[in-house]
Amino acid sequence: SDAPRVLVNVLSGFLIVALAEYYRRVVRQAISTRDALAEERKLLLQEIDHRVKNKFAMVSGLVRIEARGAKSHDARQALERLQGRGESISKGHEALFRDEDGDSRVDMQVYLSSLCNSLRDGVVTQDGVQVVTDLRPVNLSRDKAIAVGLVVNELFTNAVKHAFEGREKGEIRVLLETEPAGLVVTVADDGVGMPTGDTRKGSLGQGLLQSFAESAEGELEYPEVAQGTCVRLRLPYR
Repeated sequence: SDAPRVLVNVLSGFLIVALAEYYRRVVRQAISTRDALAEERKLLLQEIDHRVKNKFAMVSGLVRIEARGAKSHDARQALERLQGRGESISKGHEALFRDEDGDSRVDMQVYLSSLCNSLRDGVVTQDGVQVVTDLRPVNLSRDKAIAVGLVVNELFTNAVKHAFEGREKGEIRVLLETEPAGLVVTVADDGVGMPTGDTRKGSLGQGLLQSFAESAEGELEYPEVAQGTCVRLRLPYR
């Protein structure tokens, strides 16, 4: 009985359907573009990851060759220590790029576990020396994670070098714990302990260790233990 109103309602219905379809097409196109960009980004990251891994492997191989050919025991140990530092950075890179979501934070449980396994296989030469880890699942920024890894590398190699002289068996423990005030990374051994008065204090290794700790925004502690050596790195967790 009211033809104009019916016509307006019909036209309004068609207009709403047309707008809805247009909106759906725009959304589908935006999603398609987003997915294409995400896939391109993923491929670029994989390419970068591949290239960086190759560079690390090449440098590590060159250092390993130089270490094997070094005639001086001190030179060989210095090169092996350098290789360990490169391994720390490499493992940090792997832990970072393992996350496909693009998060720039590193899973420290995965990172330190991988690092300790590499150090055990590449640095520990005595069959009787065991490596024990107890690591909490904590995420840190990439730069801080690598700094922590370098601290662990220095302390681990120090333990291998000094702790078990004249001993057939021993244990190196690497712990990552959480506290209300932050995180605590501990590297300890049950070896012969540090020399009286810590004669190595002020050495190049100790200077680097302090520098790595500061890069992680942490502080080093040397608690007294009944046997062996214990070093803790305390750092805020944020």
